[in-house]
Amino acid sequence: IPEIRDILAFTLPEYMIPAYMTQIEEIPLTRNGKLDKRALPQIGGRSEREYIAPRNAEEEAICAAFSEVLGIEKVGVEDNFFELGGHSLKAIWLVKQIEAKTGRKISLNDVLKSPYVKTLAALISDDAEKESKKIENRYETLSQLTVGKNDPAIICFPFAGGFDSSYWKLSEEIHKLIPKATVYSLKYANWLEIDFNTAMKEITDIVEAAESVLIYCHCGGSGMALKVYQHLADKSKVKHLIIGASVPKRHKKLYEKILAPDRYVSDEELKQSLTESGFLWDDTPDDLQQDVLNQFRKDAESCTKDIEELYGTVFQDISCTAVVGDADPDIPRIEDVQPRWNRYFEKPIGLSVLHGANHYFHKERAKELAEIIRRCYR
Repeated sequence: IPEIRDILAFTLPEYMIPAYMTQIEEIPLTRNGKLDKRALPQIGGRSEREYIAPRNAEEEAICAAFSEVLGIEKVGVEDNFFELGGHSLKAIWLVKQIEAKTGRKISLNDVLKSPYVKTLAALISDDAEKESKKIENRYETLSQLTVGKNDPAIICFPFAGGFDSSYWKLSEEIHKLIPKATVYSLKYANWLEIDFNTAMKEITDIVEAAESVLIYCHCGGSGMALKVYQHLADKSKVKHLIIGASVPKRHKKLYEKILAPDRYVSDEELKQSLTESGFLWDDTPDDLQQDVLNQFRKDAESCTKDIEELYGTVFQDISCTAVVGDADPDIPRIEDVQPRWNRYFEKPIGLSVLHGANHYFHKERAKELAEIIRRCYR
């Protein structure tokens, strides 16, 4: 299995390599000839690498954090977080555990790029931390997801409750279709965790260096994206704005029902609503689920304020396309999407509908979405 992982690593990014692998004699089927998931053997996170014990305080702390988050007793310095069963939501929990155990802050992007105990331990050591700031910490508010030539630069804004890691799969698909493109994403989806002025400076630098720019925003990220575009001094390079899974409400605040949970929706009801929209909760620790719900409410409130501040604004000289799924419960009437967004743009907006797609199609339907973005670029 380690050899299989090494082969996959040549063509797939880390997050797409299966966390667990096992060999079975045959595929169990139901009476209807479909895969019988219940009959599949249970496999858990276990290391196939040679065990090397931690050699210093930093490695001991990272090993302990891996153990706590993944529920694995024995973790060595050569172990990989994703090979042991980690995923992006658990990575958020890991970031918090590392900070609690070491007093040092790392980003979610650090875990995605350096998922080994030894590399994370080196990252939090004083010397490595200084070097990483010189070499890798180019942006404070953004993550660069692909290597390209900024032709175009594609700047993404996460959905409410989401992070930059939600765009890894989409960025890979974009890179296949537009090799010269460089894909960036804001790290968070609200202005409480991202300083607006810092973000504007970094985005302005990217725009100035780029041949052209496309902006993609998903759901609650639309408020942040429009606010950023409004404040750009030079808008001429921004050729297209693509808005995913979002439509302005007619009268009430965007996401109003989830901003006052005591009056409207309990945590359980909100979780059920997100599940129906396609949000994946599989194998997410209970305390992390609460963090996701809290983050979602915070991001939604930030988006609401941005949209309200822009009400009455009409953006000129920018082409826009809305992308929605016809199985998205948050958008019950597809015919409302264009007329409601048209209030914000001088040019009539385009509309692309992904048939059978739920609210979080930017992950499950990343290949199709990347093709839409490519068409907008051309």
